Amino acid sequence: MGEWAREYYVVHCEPVSTSSENDGPPRVERITFERIAPKSVAVAAALDSTGALWVSFAQAWMSKIERDGLESARALTPRTAGMIACDTRDNVLALCTARDAWERRSNDSSVACVAPNGVTRWETRVPATVIYGVAVDPLDRLLMASTSVLAVTEAGVTTELPNWCRQLCVDPITKRVWLSNGAVVWRVEDLAMAIRGGMRSPAPLVYLVDSRARARANVMAPCDDSVWMTLGRAPSDGPAILRRAATTRPSDAPKTVMADVPFLSPATAMVATVDGGFWAALENGDLVKCDTAGRVTSRVSAAEQSGAVSVVAPLQSLSVTPDGRTAAALSFAERAVIRVTI
Repeated sequence: MGEWAREYYVVHCEPVSTSSENDGPPRVERITFERIAPKSVAVAAALDSTGALWVSFAQAWMSKIERDGLESARALTPRTAGMIACDTRDNVLALCTARDAWERRSNDSSVACVAPNGVTRWETRVPATVIYGVAVDPLDRLLMASTSVLAVTEAGVTTELPNWCRQLCVDPITKRVWLSNGAVVWRVEDLAMAIRGGMRSPAPLVYLVDSRARARANVMAPCDDSVWMTLGRAPSDGPAILRRAATTRPSDAPKTVMADVPFLSPATAMVATVDGGFWAALENGDLVKCDTAGRVTSRVSAAEQSGAVSVVAPLQSLSVTPDGRTAAALSFAERAVIRVTI
């Protein structure tokens, strides 16, 4: 790294209000960016296995913030990294896409792999396409949801599945890939076998059509043989609903619902954890940890108090460590990230 990158900054951290049903209170930080990025806009965040936090900024660079609150590395990216994720070796994989003055996606995109010390390991060009979401598979490839499922490595870009999808996730327990196209969620039993054409039977499915509401397929937390998702409802229909559904064959679709749980607020993002539960970032500004039954076991309110008024700042770009103990999410309104360890 150059001389400019050797300076270490202490990032401003503040406690936020918490409540927990666990034996000990969670460690909670509100990490603001005034010191390290006074004029930059945070875009995405990702945690590595140690709980260190990478944040990408609109001026095409990333910052790494350690558990002690110190900024330990910076990295320049080819373009603004709109989506980032960490692999099993704690490299950060950044999807970098240029935009014009009207915020339209350009033809020039790439994926950069940045080492834990901020050094770029490799960069791969990506064909012009719209990317809806990313995830890292067990082979440390960056999977991308688009008109087909793409995988990116140092060697290049390959098409893994021909399916159009809005979202993809990797189950933390079985490491299987789950896809969603907005109407159906399905699990890929063996991605390598699917590529070779060895899968003959239909993939296990979860139908999202509901007589009362429509599930938000872009907000889901798959875990083992089931998936949690939120149901979109009108305000007059009462509280938000978390639904747990099992995979099934098409002929058994009505039998998929396992549980419906009233919830605090609709989720903007959900990530499953190895203990069978999940983290959720909510529209009301809360970051919550839930167990396998959908019960909240830890809750952090990211809303700041302004006099007697609570300022709600919805959380986005949720990331969770592999052990499920630490979660982080961006508050764009506050130019801060909330990091919670239980």
